[in-house]
Amino acid sequence: MNIKRFQAADMRQALQQVREELGPDAVILSNRKGPEGIEIVAAVDFDESAFDPAEGPDEADNAPQARFASDFPTDQAQAPARPQVSAQHQAQQQHQAQAQGANARSAIPRPASDGYRRPAAQAARLASVNSPRPAPSRPAKAQAQSRLQAQAQPTYQRPVSRPSAGSSAPVSQINVKQPLSAGPSGGLDGQTDDLANNPILLEMRREMENMRRMMRNEFSLLGWDEMGRKQPEAQELFRRLMSLDLSADLCHGLARKVEGVEELEKSWRKALAILAASLPVFQGNLIDEGGVVALVGPTGVGKTTTIAKLAARFCLRHGNRHLGLISADGYRLGGQDQLIQYARLLDVPVRSAATVKDLEIAVNAFADKRLILVDTTGMGQRDARLQEQLSLLGSERRPVRSFLTLSSSTQQAALEQAILAFKAVRPEACVITKVDEAASLGGVFSALIRQGLPLAFITDGQKVPEDLHLPRTQALVNRAVNMSQQYAIGQSDQFVALSLAGGQADARV
Repeated sequence: MNIKRFQAADMRQALQQVREELGPDAVILSNRKGPEGIEIVAAVDFDESAFDPAEGPDEADNAPQARFASDFPTDQAQAPARPQVSAQHQAQQQHQAQAQGANARSAIPRPASDGYRRPAAQAARLASVNSPRPAPSRPAKAQAQSRLQAQAQPTYQRPVSRPSAGSSAPVSQINVKQPLSAGPSGGLDGQTDDLANNPILLEMRREMENMRRMMRNEFSLLGWDEMGRKQPEAQELFRRLMSLDLSADLCHGLARKVEGVEELEKSWRKALAILAASLPVFQGNLIDEGGVVALVGPTGVGKTTTIAKLAARFCLRHGNRHLGLISADGYRLGGQDQLIQYARLLDVPVRSAATVKDLEIAVNAFADKRLILVDTTGMGQRDARLQEQLSLLGSERRPVRSFLTLSSSTQQAALEQAILAFKAVRPEACVITKVDEAASLGGVFSALIRQGLPLAFITDGQKVPEDLHLPRTQALVNRAVNMSQQYAIGQSDQFVALSLAGGQADARV
């Protein structure tokens, strides 16, 4: 085993030295901060059996237990009572009890501040503490149980109150070693559970997780720097894809599909073409097919305005005699007034529906209409009334076609939550609104591709019906690129490097 010490100004440079001199198989034995920066002790050809707790504990491991056992004797013999106890003797006993508790606390192993042994060795050591031991003989088992009780159970002192001056009973102070809590069985299993819930061990586990996270981040940055030296085109491609505000897994999937292309511009154009082809598009024609169509979605996404645009587009193509409007917005104050104004401008009938029965009556009244557009109440995905709104649409005898309305200015996580929340009404496709107000479209692309929800229409303004468009994926991707250049959307190299490392495990296109 080759052990070597490295010093650098920061952790990143130190890890780079370890990687260059000892290779990727090097093991970090310890690290600490010194006057000149970070000092790391690393080794190659590391023999894990030398640190395997199954081979038997070493002297360093036995020392804390010996000290711990000596501090907490298992015998319960009481000192003989004395007729009088002076104040000085009581103070001496109290001082000895405090020293005894301090020795016990010092004997408990704590995580070292100057570094850690390899996480695998520590995990094995912790596993050896929590794993059940082979059943020993009867006397050995009793000794092991008493030793575990002495190590795991805290003790306290219970002083005996003094009798009155006239009493003939002797006065003494009895040190009672009694566990604060005991399991129902009082056996080794209960003691093992206590050790598993030991706050010191839990703190050690948290420290180990932090150490792993720090090492993972550092190695991600090292991998990003290595990509910049060996594959600068691939690094720049990933940086450009991230500037579109796409998710990390989608960026990694696109970069993986163009690995064979050497020139940066060609790989960039090919990645954009693959992105455009990956966007799901609704293959039907809502205006020509007709039926009972309900727009659902969160509040404030523009459902009523989109209803007006669809109605105006239908009237221009098929006339206003075959169109009916229904407002199911019964929660919002004045929610039906806007749709009524649009209906007057288009000269089409409009009805309101607050219950399932009202919706059935309104649909039956428009039985001769080719297209019936239903405007619903905008509700957030966590609104308790959402299920009531969805049941209003799902109970209608005549099939109701649902289309989910989403705003392009919403974050990707919120978009995916809305898609999952309205999945109960089985939306055929979605309408993306407010494209003109968005600073990026990467979140929309990522959510639609991840959830597989087709895109039926996009809206990019308040004009009726001019600002309603069928989706052209390549034009949308080009628009997203222009947004990234116009609004200078970009992330630091550290963020991109960590995103690259996290996106590799869940890459999809």
